[in-house]
Amino acid sequence: MIELSFVQFQQLFTQNLTQVSREDFSQKLYHSAYKASFDTPYLKGNITSTQIREEITLLMVEFIYQEDTKICLESHHPQVGLSFCLKGKSEFLGVEKPRQLFPFGVRDGFLYATAQSEGYQIYKRGVPYQAIYLHFSYPSFGQLLGEQAGQLPRELRQVLLGKRNYFLERFKLSSSLVALGESLFSNPFSGKSAQFYTEAKVIELLAHQIDRLAAPHQKVTSGLVLTPKEEQRLEECHYLLLAQLQAPPSLIELAQQIGLSSYRLKQGFRQKYGLSPFQLVAEQRLIKARALLVAGGMNVSEVAFSVGYSSIGSFSNSFFEKFGIRPSQLLNGG
Repeated sequence: MIELSFVQFQQLFTQNLTQVSREDFSQKLYHSAYKASFDTPYLKGNITSTQIREEITLLMVEFIYQEDTKICLESHHPQVGLSFCLKGKSEFLGVEKPRQLFPFGVRDGFLYATAQSEGYQIYKRGVPYQAIYLHFSYPSFGQLLGEQAGQLPRELRQVLLGKRNYFLERFKLSSSLVALGESLFSNPFSGKSAQFYTEAKVIELLAHQIDRLAAPHQKVTSGLVLTPKEEQRLEECHYLLLAQLQAPPSLIELAQQIGLSSYRLKQGFRQKYGLSPFQLVAEQRLIKARALLVAGGMNVSEVAFSVGYSSIGSFSNSFFEKFGIRPSQLLNGG
């Protein structure tokens, strides 16, 4: 078995690193992506690290080890983590006594919070592995949840308040969670549209977890109770999105602009309009694309790019699902 220390794995990652994108926004909002592509005798595949904003990181991994491998993992900063295994299998070995071995296979998920941690991730040779990891600082996790933080399990809240050292829970992924995870590996957009898409999926993953964790007596089966002020802010959000379809603000920017937590924005928007903010943008873009095709003067590629798609295939499929006809057919009078 090959064993890599934390420093050795970090070196391997940085040696194969390329910057995919970097965008700086106002109010200390960041969005950057780095991708490490491996083609070594014992590791082949990709790891993509995307900083959604300060202290929120999305890590997407898809690789295969050619040898049994054991990697030391360390975290010296307080963080909340969500892990989703979509393909393959690994194992996590903790170092705190009593040492425990946690299997992490297809449809397995972990939610954890810890001030600092150390352990080992173990991979078997020849097994394709695909997983998603979300890392939040304690403050950023609390800001995203807003008042919904009160629905967290008592033990998790105690860790966030510094009254406990760690929290760990294992759960099974639902079909909808698997579909959400897989969608992050096939982002059909580019530029700020891609950022909006990624943030929307991250917030949706988080929303699923909050709904799962909420104590039964705290769940509101009839939906959120929105105040008149929140209703007004959601209407403002709806207006902003329609006015900026070409380059909509990121979900986190939008939440800050209207004064709601990202979680409250996403859940409240869906309750009020029947769609998530991203779904509204996607729907309105297709409606705009149809109008452009009917008007003529632009080919399918030009229309696709003008409404934010980077993949002609994804645009064509989405258009067909919405209208029952391919954009090329509509353009040709079909």
